[in-house]
Amino acid sequence: MKTAFLNAKISEDIYVHVPEGLDIDNNKYLLKLNRALYVLKQAPREWNKEISGFLISIGYKSCMKDPCVYIKISSNNKIIIVGLFVDDMIVAFHIIDEIEWKSDLLKLKLKYVLSDLGDIHHILGMCVVKNGSIITIDQQKYINDKLKIFQMNDAKSMDTPSTDIKLLDNDESDYLDDVEINRYRMMVGSLIYASVSTRPDITHATHTVSRFMSKPSQFNMTMIHRVFRYLNGTKNMGLKYDNNNNNNNNNVSISGYCDADWGSEKSDRKSLTGYCTFINNNLISWATRKQQTVALSSAEAEYMGISELAKELMWLRILLKEMNINVETPSIIYVDNQAAKKISENDSDHDRTKHIDIRHYFIRDLINNNEIKLEWVSSNNQLADIFTKAVGKNIFTTLREKLMSNINNNNTQ
Repeated sequence: MKTAFLNAKISEDIYVHVPEGLDIDNNKYLLKLNRALYVLKQAPREWNKEISGFLISIGYKSCMKDPCVYIKISSNNKIIIVGLFVDDMIVAFHIIDEIEWKSDLLKLKLKYVLSDLGDIHHILGMCVVKNGSIITIDQQKYINDKLKIFQMNDAKSMDTPSTDIKLLDNDESDYLDDVEINRYRMMVGSLIYASVSTRPDITHATHTVSRFMSKPSQFNMTMIHRVFRYLNGTKNMGLKYDNNNNNNNNNVSISGYCDADWGSEKSDRKSLTGYCTFINNNLISWATRKQQTVALSSAEAEYMGISELAKELMWLRILLKEMNINVETPSIIYVDNQAAKKISENDSDHDRTKHIDIRHYFIRDLINNNEIKLEWVSSNNQLADIFTKAVGKNIFTTLREKLMSNINNNNTQ
């Protein structure tokens, strides 16, 4: 959408000074805004209300679980999906619904000024390649650009993004100056976007360096340089989605891996939760999060991690159902802690768990309702291990290969 915000009407009375070049006395008059400008705080919200209202008026429905995803049941009883990101739109539809989508696109063109870029190839810094039933996504161009900006495109590559160094309080004399602090924050921001988009392999390292944005030290800068050096050697890594992974064409399966590193945070002894989710064995989402309370045992830390993953899986289940997609029941959570599995399934060890926050117990209801099922997996096959700690090169490479693919798109545009 071109100049998207200018399409949104302003609901408040807002006045601006007369800009230079207009033959109006700036000392006597102000101009009242009828449309949103990009500098206004409310402009994104007003634009969202505008485009959302129009999509709804032509037959689309906003999903409750993700308001920026719009769906429409076509005349052929298929679904047309519109994903909205501010002023960028991604559309997915069955080939037999192409005429119906072209009709909706014409309505959009009559209402707004937009560019139809055809089949997706780049979106939000990501390269998308479709080859038959396989779609690959990578950020080689984005990473190249960031390496050049931070003058690390010639840096020696590393095998892993982080090392198993226990973080201690820094000496005040080692803190960065204001210029370097700003550079550090820009680097962290770049890593965060890559890690949440296509690079789950740097999620744990990014989580670590982002904790020190307020007062980073030279040691922290060395850590973030290591992540960029790792990216420099793995720019062609990305995600692969294969429709042939669906064993049942009528339903989709949802699963996830969950792990926790007990008491790993040295400052407050809180644990780290890591998880990843799959739809038909295709990686969908992943996260590294610090737990809100101190766990008294590894089983308790794993139990709270299972609760976090269960929330993510339930969100995916409901979202897919909103999109008229059949979901297999139950969804599987793979854990490597037998005690946590036992606590989740029943209350046989009440004395050891009665202090745990009640919000974590909803996992038992999900298990009893056959929406979630826990299955044990060995630690060697626990894919979420890569999100909770810095592991050795061999383990890291093995887990990364199970999560990601070598894209080799040679995308240097």
